Order: sequence, then structure tokens, then C-alpha cells
Amino acid sequence: MLQTSYGSLIVGLDARSGQSLPVRGGTSSVGMASAALAKRLGLTVMSTTRNAGKAAALAAIGVDHVVLDDGRIASRVREIVPEGVDLALELVRTPDTSGHPRRDPTARRGVHAEMEAGTARGKIVVLTPPADTTTHLTGTQ
Repeated sequence: MLQTSYGSLIVGLDARSGQSLPVRGGTSSVGMASAALAKRLGLTVMSTTRNAGKAAALAAIGVDHVVLDDGRIASRVREIVPEGVDLALELVRTPDTSGHPRRDPTARRGVHAEMEAGTARGKIVVLTPPADTTTHLTGTQ
């Protein structure tokens, strides 16, 4: 998990002190490790959770802003960083884009749109498989 976090922040995002970073999926093990590492690197960190009861755990590891993820986080991120964040780390399920006719590729369309709306000027690293990896890889259900 630390290797994944380090690779995402240093290699994938080229994170630097002073930059802002939302971590979507902040209470996952990789999300928490990434937030802690980002804080040590000097970034301003916003982490999401779908469970308000987990906000204290994020604050305890140094997260600057906890954002309750209701699927529409861009407006909240813009309240925190009006000019847009520098980077973004996406750890929540993404839409299935395999083109399989029985799959609905719009089921989670908002994930990338929401992160991009809050990310005016930087890179996004996505570390999640499509919603149904088996279907995506084999084309069967």
C-alpha cells in the first residue's frame, strides 16, 4: 500500500510541497497512506469519505479538509480551493467503459467529471478497475 501511494504521488502526480490534492476514497488503506504521505511532502490534502463517522480518522492522520462524498464533490472542493486543485488521486470505482452492450457505461459517469471539475490545472491518477472487472476483461456476465 505504501508503494502504491508513493508511486501515485511521486511518479504519477509528481507531487510537490505547496500543492493541493483531493484523495477520493480517502478512508481506504491506500487513501489514508496517500494522505499521510502527501502531508509529509507538504501538500494541502482534501480526503473524501462516504461515512461522516470516519471524518475523525482522516483528521487524525493530518488531512486538512474532510469532504463528505455524496457523488458530487466538485462544488465542495471548489469552496476549499476556488482556483482549482493542483492534482487529484481517484480511488473510487470508475465506470465500465468496455463497450459491452449489456453494461451501462453511464452508471458512475460523475466520478471523473466531478474530479475534473475540481481540478482546473493538474494531473489525475486513477487507481481503480472498472465496476465489474470480470465483465470488463472477459466480455461475459
